[in-house]
Formats: sequence, C-alpha cells, structure tokens
Amino acid sequence: MTATVDQVAEPELLPGRELVIPVGVAPIRASPSHRAERLTDGVLGEVVRVLDVDRTWVRTRGPDGYEGWCPGGPLLAGRVDADRWRETATLVSLGTAASGLGRIPWGARVRPLEGGRVELPDGRRVEPAEPGRLVDSAELGGRCPRDGEAVVRSALEWLDVPYVWGGRTELGTDCSGLVQSVLGVHGVALPRDSHAQRAALPDAGGPLSVLDGGRGRDVPEPGDLLFFAPEGRGITHVALSIGGWKIVHAAASNGRVATDDLTGDRSVARLLAGSIVACTRPF
Repeated sequence: MTATVDQVAEPELLPGRELVIPVGVAPIRASPSHRAERLTDGVLGEVVRVLDVDRTWVRTRGPDGYEGWCPGGPLLAGRVDADRWRETATLVSLGTAASGLGRIPWGARVRPLEGGRVELPDGRRVEPAEPGRLVDSAELGGRCPRDGEAVVRSALEWLDVPYVWGGRTELGTDCSGLVQSVLGVHGVALPRDSHAQRAALPDAGGPLSVLDGGRGRDVPEPGDLLFFAPEGRGITHVALSIGGWKIVHAAASNGRVATDDLTGDRSVARLLAGSIVACTRPF
C-alpha cells in the first residue's frame, strides 16, 4: 500500500511537542537570530522536540541531543504526526537530487511511494534522481556495514564538499558533522561535537605518534577516528583514517572535505601531526 502523510491541524509551538523537519536542511543557531552562530543542521525527516519559543523562533532538541534555535516557519510546514512519521519514513538517503526539492541530503528520511517516488513531511511527492541511493532502514546494514573499509568508502564520497561551520550534509559540513553523518548510516550514533565524539568512543591501541615519520607503536586502521587539539585548549578537530596516517576530513584550512597525509610537508599536515590526542575505533 502507498503511505500518505497524516496531516494534522496547524501545530502549536508548545514545549514538549515533536515536529518533523520538512526542508532539506534547516540551520540551527545559537540564539533566535539569523545573525547567530550556526551550531548544526536539522535534516529532512528528522523529528525534533520543541523546548522553548521566542516569537518566530523555536528552540529544539534533535535526535542526537543537540539543542539550538530554528525559525518556526519551516517547522510548521511539516504538519505530520511525528510517531506515525517514525514508523513509515523508512527510506534513508545516501544523498541524491530530487525534482521540486533540490536535495534529499545524506541521512534524510522520507516515505516510500509506489513507482519510486517518495513523500516529504509537508505532503509533497517528489521523484529522486537516483532511487538506488534511498535505502530501506531494514537493509541499511547490508549497504553500509559496520566496517572500517566501508566507512572509508562512504567518507570519500564527500570529497570536495564545502567546509561550512555547523554543517553536516553534502551541501556543506564541518569536521564533526562529516564524521557524525558518515558513521550514522553505518549504525554508529555519535554526538555532534568532536570532543563529545571522542568521549563516547574507546581508545584504539596504544600511544600514537607521527613525529617520527609515522613509525609510532600503533598505526590507525581504516575507519579509525583521530582527534586533535591544534590550539592546545582541548579537542577541536576530528578526522577519519583512510588507513595509516592518511586521513579524510573537513577542515577550514582546506575549505572543503579533502585528504591529507599526516607524514607530509603541507602546513595543515604538520599542524595536525603534532596535536593528536587520541585515536578511537568506532566498531
């Protein structure tokens, strides 16, 4: 049978109410102002909880526990029963274009319809450009297994995505947004920020050092996460090992998602090589 959006009456923006993100990407900010720092993104199909309301702004908590302010208008467009949406929005996106929407970004959830079309939280029905990149949640583990080599392949699909502070989709991402989004489809739910990601994962092996040309006692395996404190004031950066000391990461110094070799001579590589504080294995 074809699923349909269960439209409900115009929702009141009351604390405790759950709403569904109906747009591709909804920037979440530190305070109720478009000038405020962008903390993270709400992604299409995510269910968020209303915590507070300030005029036309809503403070929300996302599935990862992250809180921030979102304009109320986009949230009100998603007039759908949140519990019903959780049950029936079974397709997870690995990133594809869609007519009438632009993007169904990485990690978004939509409802399947007959004929390859999908339904959005606001009732629109769109046709994805690459239906094969929408995977049923029950089959996601087969497509995106909990395996380091598979994680690396997913991360490399993000090459050249622009660096955007607070972003976590292929429209723009920061370092921890890349890691959270990529590992999320591989069955590893991580916090939003790099320091919290490190705290959530066990160490991988013993001490690491690349200052001796990469001949430290332990060498990262594909899919390991390396954490850095380049400013000397706690962890502020995370990268994913491609294998050994080659990494893929989103860095402002590169302006995009790129690969780097921590044994190389580039300035960003030298800075990061001298500031590794942990290596974790998410599987």
